Amino acid sequence: MAPKNLGRNGAPRPSRLAPEKKVYRPGTAGDLGLPNISRPMCYMLVCVVAAGCYLNSLPGDFVHDDVMAIKTNKDVLGKTPLSEVFMNDFWGKRMSDNTSHKSYRPLCVLTFRINHLVGGLDPSGFHAVNVLLHTAVTVLYMYVCEQVVFSCVHLSLLAGLMFAVHPVHTEAVSGIVGRADVLAGLLFLLSFLAFTKSVSTVCSSLEFPPVVYHRQYTLCLVLAGCAMLVKEQGITVLGVCVLYDTIICRRGILRHVRERSVSGFLQDSRPFLKRSAVTGMVVLCLLCFRVWMLNGTLPQFSDTHV
Repeated sequence: MAPKNLGRNGAPRPSRLAPEKKVYRPGTAGDLGLPNISRPMCYMLVCVVAAGCYLNSLPGDFVHDDVMAIKTNKDVLGKTPLSEVFMNDFWGKRMSDNTSHKSYRPLCVLTFRINHLVGGLDPSGFHAVNVLLHTAVTVLYMYVCEQVVFSCVHLSLLAGLMFAVHPVHTEAVSGIVGRADVLAGLLFLLSFLAFTKSVSTVCSSLEFPPVVYHRQYTLCLVLAGCAMLVKEQGITVLGVCVLYDTIICRRGILRHVRERSVSGFLQDSRPFLKRSAVTGMVVLCLLCFRVWMLNGTLPQFSDTHV
């Protein structure tokens, strides 16, 4: 009698194993109903969409705040020494002046000055830089999503496309003075990305990972300071970094909370606490500098724009 696994002629019987189940991998192109687009093409698509949305702003003229911030701003027109850019407010008034808006954004004013140096008062040049900055922010946002959130280029592509076309960006990109928001957003993302790179290589193995790339961490702090010098809200990136740090250290934090071990937490979490303390000190120094630039006076607003 032939063995069960052999046929009558001695040949092996065909296998009757159950059909192989397909492995479900969420976030693939097929799951999202998208064609299988390569990674470089995904980023190129985001670039085209982000720039295409605002090409119609290129023929625009200087309007509203653009006139005060650019056309009549001596710091932008190059009629003052370069050092004055770092002493005056966004509109070219002395920070110590009682009529000053107190909006201290020297790095943004510096980009306006470079724009004027290259192309004069041609508004299309100013608009073109805004469109390029928006494109760069969108690409960087997609990259941050891929590296930190999704680990999938196609999900990041959807996030990038939504970011590129969202109408909330219209005023910031189409209005020339909105460059402060766009440029601050760029520095915000660069600072946050530098922070994630400084601790990312050991996050999976340690509950409280230390800083493994001190240059990246230092770069994060410097870029945060630059973001604040573009627009005041840029400093909030350091708060986001601390929140992200808390998330990647949540396993150790929750374990010590369950064990109610304060001494153990203080000992094990030294890298986390040290990093948070340094970040907090930098925030305090930046805020002190910003308050010092107010020269002891607060901005006085009127019902009509000056």
